[in-house]
Amino acid sequence: MARKVYVTLTVKAIILADDDANVQEIIDELDYNFSDTTGKAEVLDTTLEESEITDSKLKEYDKATGPCPYCGRKEHWYNDVPLRAFCWGTEKKPHREWHKKVPGKLQPYKEA
Repeated sequence: MARKVYVTLTVKAIILADDDANVQEIIDELDYNFSDTTGKAEVLDTTLEESEITDSKLKEYDKATGPCPYCGRKEHWYNDVPLRAFCWGTEKKPHREWHKKVPGKLQPYKEA
């Protein structure tokens, strides 16, 4: 007789991402697969329920650029040369575009 067992796992991942990549978007689109190697069980389903970016250059950028003045969001999307933080709100509560240049020593691109 087989039984269904619910398990909560804590997994760390190290992701090498482009400087301008939105890490949360990468996390949201991760493909992962857990499988039993003993042959005594089958993993029926996996769901990524929670994630936290624990060490990233993006955290430094976010801290330096500060929260979005329209929605208060503290994690931004980065693009452009020089590198800028962008926010458009959320899907449910969009707002006009806000952007701010990443300051001084954190700026990875030299201005022309």
